[in-house]
Amino acid sequence: MLREMQPSGPPPPPAPPNGGYGAPPPGYSQAPQPPHTSQPSPYGAPPPYPYSPYGAGHPGYPPPPPAFAPNEPKAGTALALGISSLVCFGLLTGIPAIFVGIASRRRIAQSNGALQGDSMALGGIITGAIGSFFS
Repeated sequence: MLREMQPSGPPPPPAPPNGGYGAPPPGYSQAPQPPHTSQPSPYGAPPPYPYSPYGAGHPGYPPPPPAFAPNEPKAGTALALGISSLVCFGLLTGIPAIFVGIASRRRIAQSNGALQGDSMALGGIITGAIGSFFS
């Protein structure tokens, strides 16, 4: 025999009015909303943004420099050639390390801070000279 189960206890309370949120507390009432109009502002369009956030700069001025200057590519080449002259190749890579390092330092000096890597080029010159001397 099946018997329907009756829930025990009191029935649930009724749902509150206004979607469950109830009325606002005393003294808090909704302010009347002004009607929406699509009239243009009496003050006109806002002024343009004073600068471009993407680095375009002001008219008549060059763009700002990057946050960091890139390394001159030949500086790394000079250092790699100089280290290889110390390890195994001697004069074969020592002499090019000296010339590439000098050319790289000259280009870095002419860039007025736009390129970095002077110490890498100097390291290439020094290690190339040492590697050439001991070979």
